[in-house]
Amino acid sequence: MAEQKNKAWQIEITLPKGRIKTHVYSDTGEDIIQRFPNMDCKVLGEIDDPLAQTKAEPKPKTTYV
Repeated sequence: MAEQKNKAWQIEITLPKGRIKTHVYSDTGEDIIQRFPNMDCKVLGEIDDPLAQTKAEPKPKTTYV
């Protein structure tokens, strides 16, 4: 069975230091605002996953002689 991936959504949210744009993951986008209670949150729309091309570099192994 193929692994189902969440879609990336851009949101605009008001934090104590100001308003920012960021991204979150959700299947439908309908549950995003519920994740940020007591905050002004606006879903701007579905976007391409900004971390899709990012891979963690493996830590090089140290060899002792």
